Amino acid sequence: ANALFRKWGIGKKGTDEGVLLLLVTRDRRMRLEVGYGLEPVLPDGLSGSILRQMRPALKESRYGEALAEALNVLGTRIAEAKGVSIDAPLPRSSRPATRSLPPWPQMIFGLILMAWVLGALGKGGGRGMGGPGGNLLAGMILGNVLGRSFGSGRGGGGFGGFDSGGGFGGFGGGDSGGGGASGSW
Repeated sequence: ANALFRKWGIGKKGTDEGVLLLLVTRDRRMRLEVGYGLEPVLPDGLSGSILRQMRPALKESRYGEALAEALNVLGTRIAEAKGVSIDAPLPRSSRPATRSLPPWPQMIFGLILMAWVLGALGKGGGRGMGGPGGNLLAGMILGNVLGRSFGSGRGGGGFGGFDSGGGFGGFGGGDSGGGGASGSW
């Protein structure tokens, strides 16, 4: 995760305030990698707690729910540290616990999007990250969510470009020393 964090340049160079949340579903492993600049806000103990809170949903293959809960905790904690507020809470799912058919249109769109991103980056796959593309999409989603929450309005945040000048989000060369937590489910 640390190597991917650096390779993808998560976070703005100099502030190192990036977060990477990886799920390797085939191996049932997870990692929350925290940039140097956020280690005081997201200490290892809190990172471990976030991963433990995700376990029940992950055990039932409710990946979206687990990620949404983790993003809610991460976003709230970072917003408090930055002295800002997040305007709208994450929506809660009101779907019944049992599922009938998978959401095929969304799955197909997601696969097309992932193939496009991988082609644009010129990468063939994410070695050791659970198959083609690994968990690039999860990192992009997290960067986008945090970028929209904390962007300064200059050049956009999230995945709006490499070192685009956005306040908090973006990909521009952040660094991580291995802070965070790992786990399995």
